[in-house]
Amino acid sequence: MNNVKVTVAVVAYNHERVIAECLESILTQKTNFEFEIVVGDDASTDGTRQVIQQFAEENPGRVIPLYHEQNVGPAANYISVHTKARGEYIAHIDGDDLMLPGKLQIQVDFLDTNKDFAVCCHNMQVFIDGEKQVRNTYNVKPLPLKRDLDSLAKYGAGFCNSSNMYRRVCTEQDDIYIPGKVTGDWLVHMQKARFGYVGYIDKVLGKYRLSPTSLVHSNIANTELVLSELLEALEISKSYGISDAAYRYAKARIYYERAARFLEQHQYEKFAQCIKKSVSSGGFIHGKQIVLWSGRFFVRSLQSLTKLYWYLKRKKIAKL
Repeated sequence: MNNVKVTVAVVAYNHERVIAECLESILTQKTNFEFEIVVGDDASTDGTRQVIQQFAEENPGRVIPLYHEQNVGPAANYISVHTKARGEYIAHIDGDDLMLPGKLQIQVDFLDTNKDFAVCCHNMQVFIDGEKQVRNTYNVKPLPLKRDLDSLAKYGAGFCNSSNMYRRVCTEQDDIYIPGKVTGDWLVHMQKARFGYVGYIDKVLGKYRLSPTSLVHSNIANTELVLSELLEALEISKSYGISDAAYRYAKARIYYERAARFLEQHQYEKFAQCIKKSVSSGGFIHGKQIVLWSGRFFVRSLQSLTKLYWYLKRKKIAKL
């Protein structure tokens, strides 16, 4: 296929039940440009590969399969798919998520018009795997319409990975680097933000599937792993040019959020360690952090408040 404007990068593992719906949602996109779909299957143990192969045979040159004979893990699968992309723009989607009509055209129009933006993302519907009813939207409140590298470092990305489209130049000039197993999205987004602003389109253009077997949710209780990976990503991001103020704020935020997790899990000693490191790393950054800091000697009472906090946070955004 010549003159490919967009490559849709799809990563899949054991998605036999849902990968066809994902691919159909991409193939039915109405656009005024050519696009290809590169699908990476990470040696699935179910029938995912067979479903992908059927789509490839029915859509030659449009659906391009990339099969790993041995499981390489989500990070390596992501990198292999994205580096194979030929499009001017690359749109990422996980193999269990869905595109809604108009998504690709709207994002391409945005990047064509806004040359100083390297990435654009959008809101998503959130639904539970096995249920048709939409529970909420990924971003209950709109994100800032224009963000830079420091903003991503300080506050996290905040958008669903399956909603992002970016310029291929973001990966051409430097290798994609994902050291972690669970929290790689944040670092990848910061890598891209070196090349321009991140834009938010305040429209629901996709559907995010919540599943207890997904990588994020199967590791959500592994707070120590998440903490170590986020801190590693933050250290790497220093080489991207984030400011000292953004670095300190981000470190305080990471320790604060993990402190809340440890408290929820009744790991009181680790909670106390994290909330102390949060304050020592970046000072007081917001009211919720101050509450946990002030109540570190009354952790059992705080736990009920923390459960409420994470419940409200999950309703606001499905995030680690």
